[in-house]
Amino acid sequence: MFTEGMTQGRQSVFMMAPKQNKPRSKEKVHPKGESSTNDFFVFPHIGWMILVTFGLYLLFTSTFSPESALQYIPWPLCDFVYYMGKQHSQICSLLCVSTAVIHSLEAAYAGKVCQDKKMTPIATVKWTLMTFLFGFASLTRLCAYKPNIKQP
Repeated sequence: MFTEGMTQGRQSVFMMAPKQNKPRSKEKVHPKGESSTNDFFVFPHIGWMILVTFGLYLLFTSTFSPESALQYIPWPLCDFVYYMGKQHSQICSLLCVSTAVIHSLEAAYAGKVCQDKKMTPIATVKWTLMTFLFGFASLTRLCAYKPNIKQP
């Protein structure tokens, strides 16, 4: 008798009907039929964010202030950054300028990709900014995204 009550109690828990999800608000549709609620955005992987930020820090330190490398950068890298900044300053300057140009071009391309994928202006700004800061790490996630655009 005791087990029958337990079984009935379990059945009632397991036999409950699943909750019905409420439908989301309807998407706004432009006259041409494109969806305007494409707010997709994800940050680059944290490992790439740390690596790119640290790399840019090393590059700009060697270009603009190699002396500070001896104080603020861990030992194996401080000698290299100081050496590059003092002995090969033209190479560091060229790398710095080319990095800025490449990141700017990647950001412009990210803006174009966002427009092609019919993303909202806010999402486009987010993707453009993240691609300018983190380069390919952000751009690869944007290019991999496949939007669901309903055609009438």
